[in-house]
Amino acid sequence: MVEVRCQDPLKERSQDYVHALTTVAEVQGVADAWEECRRGLGDTQLELKPSWILNDTLTAAEPDRGLLVYLLESDGHPRAVAPFLQRRWAWPCRLGYRTVARFPVRSAVLYGTAPLSAPGTGDLGRLMDHIAERPERSQAFMFDAVPVDSELWRLLQSCRGLRKRFWIHRPWPQSPRHQVILEGSFEDYLGRFSRKTRYKLRSAVSRLAAMAPEGLRAERVTYREQVPEFLRRVHSLSAASWQGSRLGQVLQPSPEVERRLTRCAEEGWLRGYLLWVGSRPVAFVLGFQSEGTYHYYQIGYDPEYAEHSPGKVLLYLLLEDLFTYQAPERVDFGFGDSEYKQLFGNHSYQEARVLLIRKSPYTGLALATDRACSALTAAVRLGLRKARLRERARRRLRGGTAR
Repeated sequence: MVEVRCQDPLKERSQDYVHALTTVAEVQGVADAWEECRRGLGDTQLELKPSWILNDTLTAAEPDRGLLVYLLESDGHPRAVAPFLQRRWAWPCRLGYRTVARFPVRSAVLYGTAPLSAPGTGDLGRLMDHIAERPERSQAFMFDAVPVDSELWRLLQSCRGLRKRFWIHRPWPQSPRHQVILEGSFEDYLGRFSRKTRYKLRSAVSRLAAMAPEGLRAERVTYREQVPEFLRRVHSLSAASWQGSRLGQVLQPSPEVERRLTRCAEEGWLRGYLLWVGSRPVAFVLGFQSEGTYHYYQIGYDPEYAEHSPGKVLLYLLLEDLFTYQAPERVDFGFGDSEYKQLFGNHSYQEARVLLIRKSPYTGLALATDRACSALTAAVRLGLRKARLRERARRRLRGGTAR
């Protein structure tokens, strides 16, 4: 464990320390105090639970995967925590969905949308100063979904220490993060849609149900005994889906993944779904529920059924189930502004993906390549949007209709 005094004496309180924790044993040693701090601050991020992070780490089999947790302690008590997942990252420079170059870098990906800290105390600033001052532990720090009205966002834009040592890179423009706030009944929720939209959604469900004598059902997956079969079904669906074929996002039924999801089921977090047309699974959702939030984590569907919108049908049935069984307060769709999120969401806020790229000739080349690809992709998308062809192009690239 590396222990370093805060570098800014004007902001420093007595007995302020920043620890860099890199082993499971070190994290386990502070887990209870960390959890007490999280609950005291009212933070509900599942990914900031020490139990979630330890489960993610203890069940991992990747040799280059590791923990890096920065913890600010004052008078022996945690005040701010920034947990990162360290791994080798092949930085993909893409033109649309096609990768044209990859640059391997040592990366650290933040768990959650923002570190754990009390606003207005300066704790987060001290933590970020420490990250900037550390030697080259990582070539890139990745903040995947930073709310643009947050203290973290303001620090990333203005911290001189960070700008001195890192390039601040935003791969994409900020976008809305869509959620569903569950209030009232499912019928109350559907009442926000126009009559035409309600008819289309219900018709999509009826058409898919009519394709098999046994009908249509959405299977809820929450128990550890369901995990092996769920993974087997999901693997074939995710491999065939556009996310798997185009982006490589295939959920493997490995012992590592099975252990991780089994532990999630034991903790009461797992809430997945399979959509069955008769005896055939055609779509899935891997999700987790904790402290009032359902995290819509990974999805996919059989492209043979694309024209019947199985993703939308499953989301419709999933939401109906969420309203009636152990209802959370909200559904969080995660990063991205997809059409289906716009359709089903009833609340949103702006967020952005931010990368801190440690300055060097190699990372400078990677950054320049990525920015050039992003600029060209944005120009093409703008042209398609002006010609009203963007959604048609997306459906063609994904091999079917939009979810």
